[in-house]
Amino acid sequence: MFDGAGFQPLPVGIDEMPAGAALGAALASVDPARVSPYDTMRLVSAERRQLSHQEARFHTAAREAALADPTCPGGRADRDLSEAGDELRARLSLSRTAIATMLTLADATVLHPELGRRWAQGRLDQKRIEHIQRETRDLSREHAAKVIARVLPVAAGMPYGALIDRLHELAKAFDPEWAVRREENARRQRRVRATVTAEGTVNVCGLDLPIQAGTRMTRQINRLAARVKALGHPGKIDTIRGDVFTTRWDPALSGATDDEIVAAVLAMADEDDPPDRETHDPADAPPERPGDDAARMPTGPEGSGRGDEDDAAGGTSGAEPTGGDPASGAFLDGDRAGGDAPADPADDRDDQLDLLPVPGDGDGPPPDEPDEPDEPEEAPVVRRRGPRQSRFEVRVRLSTLLGRDEKPARLPGWGTIHAGQARELVAAHADAEWRVAVTDETGAPVAVLITRRRPTTCTTTPQEVRAPGLPRAVVEMHVSGAELDRFQPGDDPGWAAVITDLRHQHALWRAARAPVPDPRADTDAAADTAETAAAARRQREAMARFPHAALRRWLETRDETCVFPSCRCSAVNAEIDHTRRHAARGLTIEINLGAVCFHDHLLKEQPGWHLEQPRPGYFEWTSPTGHTYERDPQPLFDGLPDPDPPDPPSSDEPRWYATNDPIWDGDPYPRKPPPRAGPDPGARPPAADRDVTDDDPPPF
Repeated sequence: MFDGAGFQPLPVGIDEMPAGAALGAALASVDPARVSPYDTMRLVSAERRQLSHQEARFHTAAREAALADPTCPGGRADRDLSEAGDELRARLSLSRTAIATMLTLADATVLHPELGRRWAQGRLDQKRIEHIQRETRDLSREHAAKVIARVLPVAAGMPYGALIDRLHELAKAFDPEWAVRREENARRQRRVRATVTAEGTVNVCGLDLPIQAGTRMTRQINRLAARVKALGHPGKIDTIRGDVFTTRWDPALSGATDDEIVAAVLAMADEDDPPDRETHDPADAPPERPGDDAARMPTGPEGSGRGDEDDAAGGTSGAEPTGGDPASGAFLDGDRAGGDAPADPADDRDDQLDLLPVPGDGDGPPPDEPDEPDEPEEAPVVRRRGPRQSRFEVRVRLSTLLGRDEKPARLPGWGTIHAGQARELVAAHADAEWRVAVTDETGAPVAVLITRRRPTTCTTTPQEVRAPGLPRAVVEMHVSGAELDRFQPGDDPGWAAVITDLRHQHALWRAARAPVPDPRADTDAAADTAETAAAARRQREAMARFPHAALRRWLETRDETCVFPSCRCSAVNAEIDHTRRHAARGLTIEINLGAVCFHDHLLKEQPGWHLEQPRPGYFEWTSPTGHTYERDPQPLFDGLPDPDPPDPPSSDEPRWYATNDPIWDGDPYPRKPPPRAGPDPGARPPAADRDVTDDDPPPF
């Protein structure tokens, strides 16, 4: 692509060349400083493949060196690697811990040969091998083998965090009872540790706390910090959280109310603390339409481009939701509390983008609609952002909540939890927004419903008032359409109201997707009027600056995470971005929208970067070097296996234990041993117990 003078071409076939001596020789002939921008990426891929191959050979050699013994047949001793490696310590100038870690990694590739083969072939890098070994080291050999066999085919394309979550999911799915025992044993070792940093500050950490207690604590800290921020605190939200934490445990404020804590934190505001992000003059921002308060600029973490419009879409009341219009994600009667579905993914992208009038075509608003302010031709470079407040989110199967299986659940940004923990957390978040993603047989979403009904076991009275600017928690349940048809309200009495509501919404959704009648046939005048009104509403929504709440929910469910390859920011905490900019005639419809985190939203606007969405949910990022990176939609649940407990079972012993040691890590003044319970038989008796009239006094 770049044919400038002086660029060195890469050896022919380097992209497909297997790792080994030939690839090493080919790479040795390349000067990275002389390679064209396009070829630098190809060179990096080849170098990484060869590096992984060499790292695998190094660990194999280290293992053989640890077992080397000239007195044994074949020059190798049959001994535990944990007892070997002393000469390697001297040879490589490494500690016993470093050598043990190295040999444990090498031994894992012998216990699991396919893992070693992929490493030697350069198909897996050392970091991924380390994660796989570390997350399966507490499992029995059979348990670990099952997990590794499931994850190996996809491990190379997974970000490290996603790989770790997948390993945890599989381990818990294969043996749910082991997962419960392990969590209980770890929770029994709960503790607090404090560490003084090199800078002279202190880190105080709660370790192995119950998940429900931990979520309540973080929720309370976020709630109080949001209140302080809303009252005008000039600092960053992280700094405010730190002040809330310290104030909560200040002995001088023991027993203080929330209002007193908020007042104390406000009084602690320090002008020397780092200021919040600059707030630009509202005149620099796009004009906002009257009554469009629900769609103001980002207020959530990673710049979630929405306000609190979801307040009207959820809650704990018993209002009847309605079904959705599959053509646009709008609702049949305008009630945004029902289910929604987007247009058919098979629709052509360009036809959808050019389907409706767009600003600049000379077409005004629909008849009988008031004129609205013109949109600016160019979007401003700067954007206003509020404090980054993440939304707590649980993703779990509906069948798991009903007790019909024990599949693990996901807490995006936190990790995975076993089924029992998921049920407890969902019950504790009855005041959250409850979404239900209905999927097809492959796990791809086809509709997103939202219910205000709650099980009888939930407390529907909100536990606390949500602070201004604090995003509402989200409970996202997954169920296939076939499963939902099988679920009967009478089968789960506590969930009868929820199941009835979801089946009703699903039926309305299916009715909305029924074939459109032949327009040449006789139609009812009222039906024509309703269809005309619906078309006008879809037109207004497609030309709006921000998606309505139902469409936003659909996009967050469809994309799951930011659509940049390898980015794991939850879609709930990302911005809903126009693939083709709204100021450049981009419509606010499914095929032109996607979840993009704040960083990657800015990246998309950088020179040389370009984003396309050829089909809904399929994204293609083109970089300044000319390479294209695809990001395809992922199923909402990845075929977790049925329970198959290994024999013997995996260890459920905790990795760390609570002790009677001081709270400080590395305490320079360890506590003295406690006094003995009785007198020391070897100690000299006190003077009062001695005979002072001894006739034979000591010589000195």
